[in-house]
Parts: sequence; structure tokens; C-alpha cells
Amino acid sequence: MPDKVKAKIEAGFEIALTRVRQETGCSSLFEDLGADPIEIMKTGLYFPTNVQREHAVCPRSVAQTIVGSAPTWICRNIAADPAPQRAP
Repeated sequence: MPDKVKAKIEAGFEIALTRVRQETGCSSLFEDLGADPIEIMKTGLYFPTNVQREHAVCPRSVAQTIVGSAPTWICRNIAADPAPQRAP
């Protein structure tokens, strides 16, 4: 994984941990499904997107995950994203 992409993922992970710890609405997304948000986030898997996902997701996002699955699919455009942000 390129260093620039790795740095973006690490920065985003820290932001996500902070949000889960501070905002009930964020942690409840996991807890409502019976999961510990921090444990789930620690065991996340990050993969580059495939061609189909790249065309469907990446024009409007830098990553995608699906509720109930571990992988987070990372778009190539994450390296150009100016700063990590929380999801809307």
C-alpha cells in the first residue's frame, strides 16, 4: 500500500475512534447491531477497489464498507483527498 494511502487510512481511523468515543450516534450504529465499535474498527480489513466498485463508488467517495462485512474498499482517489472527514 502506498505510504500516502496508508497515512490517509491511519488519520481517518483516529478520527473514527474519536467520533465513536464522543458521539452516541456514531457508537450506536455498531451497538444497535450488538457489536463493540472499537473492536470492530480494530479488526477492519482494507482492500483496493475492484474495477466495478471503482466506477460505481469512487466518483463520489473515497471508501466503502457494507454493514455486516469486514472489508473496507479503498478508492485510488483517497491519496488526492485533502483531509479525512467523518462520514455524513
